[in-house]
Amino acid sequence: RKAYNVAIKKGTDALNGKKFEEAIASAQEALRLRADDPIALKLLTDARKGQADAGMMVAEAEKKKQYDGFVKAGQTALT
Repeated sequence: RKAYNVAIKKGTDALNGKKFEEAIASAQEALRLRADDPIALKLLTDARKGQADAGMMVAEAEKKKQYDGFVKAGQTALT
Protein backbone atom coordinates (compact mmCIF):
# COMPACT_ATOMS: atom_id res chain seq x y z
CA ARG A 1 0.00 0.00 0.00
CA LYS A 2 2.78 2.44 0.84
CA ALA A 3 4.56 1.88 -2.50
CA TYR A 4 1.29 2.54 -4.33
CA ASN A 5 0.72 5.80 -2.43
CA VAL A 6 4.29 6.90 -3.13
CA ALA A 7 3.88 6.17 -6.84
CA ILE A 8 0.61 8.12 -7.02
CA LYS A 9 2.08 11.09 -5.13
CA LYS A 10 5.22 11.09 -7.24
CA GLY A 11 3.18 10.82 -10.44
CA THR A 12 0.80 13.59 -9.43
CA ASP A 13 3.68 15.89 -8.53
CA ALA A 14 5.38 15.10 -11.84
CA LEU A 15 2.18 15.76 -13.77
CA ASN A 16 1.70 19.09 -12.01
CA GLY A 17 5.29 19.95 -12.92
CA LYS A 18 4.67 18.96 -16.56
CA LYS A 19 7.21 16.14 -16.28
CA PHE A 20 5.05 13.82 -18.33
CA GLU A 21 7.46 10.91 -18.81
CA GLU A 22 8.04 10.74 -15.07
CA ALA A 23 4.28 10.91 -14.42
CA ILE A 24 3.67 8.09 -16.90
CA ALA A 25 6.33 5.91 -15.27
CA SER A 26 4.86 6.51 -11.81
CA ALA A 27 1.32 5.77 -13.00
CA GLN A 28 2.53 2.55 -14.59
CA GLU A 29 4.24 1.59 -11.33
CA ALA A 30 0.99 2.23 -9.42
CA LEU A 31 -0.89 0.10 -11.95
CA ARG A 32 1.66 -2.67 -11.54
CA LEU A 33 0.89 -2.62 -7.83
CA ARG A 34 -2.89 -2.26 -8.30
CA ALA A 35 -4.09 -3.33 -11.72
CA ASP A 36 -7.09 -1.40 -13.05
CA ASP A 37 -6.93 1.17 -10.24
CA PRO A 38 -9.07 4.15 -11.37
CA ILE A 39 -6.80 6.78 -9.79
CA ALA A 40 -3.70 5.37 -11.44
CA LEU A 41 -5.54 4.97 -14.77
CA LYS A 42 -6.63 8.62 -14.67
CA LEU A 43 -3.11 9.72 -13.81
CA LEU A 44 -1.76 7.72 -16.75
CA THR A 45 -4.39 9.12 -19.12
CA ASP A 46 -3.78 12.69 -17.99
CA ALA A 47 -0.01 12.31 -18.29
CA ARG A 48 -0.25 10.86 -21.80
CA LYS A 49 -2.62 13.65 -22.85
CA GLY A 50 -0.27 16.26 -21.40
CA GLN A 51 2.64 14.71 -23.23
CA ALA A 52 0.71 14.71 -26.52
CA ASP A 53 -0.46 18.31 -26.02
CA ALA A 54 3.08 19.45 -25.25
CA GLY A 55 4.32 17.74 -28.42
CA MET A 56 1.66 19.50 -30.47
CA MET A 57 2.62 22.86 -28.97
CA VAL A 58 6.26 22.31 -29.96
CA ALA A 59 5.22 21.36 -33.50
CA GLU A 60 2.99 24.44 -33.80
CA ALA A 61 5.80 26.70 -32.57
CA GLU A 62 8.13 25.20 -35.17
CA LYS A 63 5.56 25.77 -37.93
CA LYS A 64 5.14 29.40 -36.87
CA LYS A 65 8.89 29.92 -36.84
CA GLN A 66 9.15 28.45 -40.32
CA TYR A 67 6.22 30.58 -41.55
CA ASP A 68 7.75 33.74 -40.11
CA GLY A 69 10.99 32.91 -41.92
CA PHE A 70 9.14 32.57 -45.21
CA VAL A 71 7.35 35.88 -44.67
CA LYS A 72 10.61 37.64 -43.91
CA ALA A 73 12.27 36.12 -46.98
CA GLY A 74 9.34 37.25 -49.11
CA GLN A 75 9.47 40.76 -47.73
CA THR A 76 13.22 40.91 -48.34
CA ALA A 77 12.74 39.72 -51.91
CA LEU A 78 10.20 42.48 -52.55
CA THR A 79 12.50 45.27 -51.40
